[in-house]
Amino acid sequence: MDSRHLPGYPERTVQGSSFLPEAIGRSFMKQGTTMADGRAMASTLLTNGSAPRNASRFYDVEADWTLLRGCNFRCTYCFSPPEVLATKIGAHARPEKWQEAFDATGLTWLLHITGGEPTAYPEFGRLCQLLTQRHYLSINTNLSLDTILSFIGAVDPGRIRFIHAAFHPNERERKNGIAAFVRRAVMLRDAGFTMLITMVATPEVLANFDEMAGPIRDAGLAVTPKILRENFQGKRYPDAYSEVDRARFRKALAGGQTAYRNVLDGMGEAPTINFFSDEDYLDGVPSFKGRTCDAGHKFVAITPEGDVSLCGGPQLGNMLDGSLRLRDKSSVCNTTYCVYFCAKYAQPVVEKPKGALLGWGRRLLSRTNTLSR
Repeated sequence: MDSRHLPGYPERTVQGSSFLPEAIGRSFMKQGTTMADGRAMASTLLTNGSAPRNASRFYDVEADWTLLRGCNFRCTYCFSPPEVLATKIGAHARPEKWQEAFDATGLTWLLHITGGEPTAYPEFGRLCQLLTQRHYLSINTNLSLDTILSFIGAVDPGRIRFIHAAFHPNERERKNGIAAFVRRAVMLRDAGFTMLITMVATPEVLANFDEMAGPIRDAGLAVTPKILRENFQGKRYPDAYSEVDRARFRKALAGGQTAYRNVLDGMGEAPTINFFSDEDYLDGVPSFKGRTCDAGHKFVAITPEGDVSLCGGPQLGNMLDGSLRLRDKSSVCNTTYCVYFCAKYAQPVVEKPKGALLGWGRRLLSRTNTLSR
């Protein structure tokens, strides 16, 4: 899929032709803005002469909720060390208590449930069933447990924004679990859930992407690469990617974008964990420090114990004891967090839309009008 047509990157119609301000977006990139932000900003700027804020959404607050820290996989590229992944699986509250805690805020939440492996949480299906009575979920999972199949018939697929199923080839082969992964993914897809399947793009995976993706594609499913953003085999990625790696990544990503075209078009809002824009980070992940951000106001991080923070920084209270106090406005970022959430909630770096850049953009639009006549 052409990333220019992802939801959230609107096109502008000019004299019956389609005009996407790609060049203006690239100009914004020179100021430290990602290409994805640049495209969105350019469209809004040309429409009304002002930089965009986050569009109105169907939820009030989004949370990156680490439901548990333990995991049954030991992927060598995981950002969590083995001793953390070995944390004993346990529940800090029953599903009913979590439901009560989120409902008591009076807000509608979009909860990105991750781990560890979140589907190992006791009564995971019941938890999701209760939370989706009022709120929305997205799930990050290795799809290794049948607990997630309890969704079928119990959880409204319309309340699950997406299930991000991470396919880890080496761990799957070690556990003889490739067929089980495919079976669960097909069952969830056929039940109406939006499935987004990725493989972490190590050099080995990129060199053998089509072969490794074969069992998934044979089942009528799609898979896309997810950029490696960790220390791996003594090197720091994505900086350590070779030019061959980058070329392979772009090819695999283009295939994933094409395969997921209809799925993404039907989502309305691009997935927060937007690995479809990972090409923007092949040459490095930008810093968001110093930018105005909605973290603490429209976005928070939640620990397994229910502690709520601004991107793992200043504490905002606890969900379970009712002490949460969200900020009433945006603030300047002084932390480091997951690039996907930062890209969504940080204000784009852009000068006031006056002067040379705005004039250049409007001149480009004028030329396009002339050419389309």
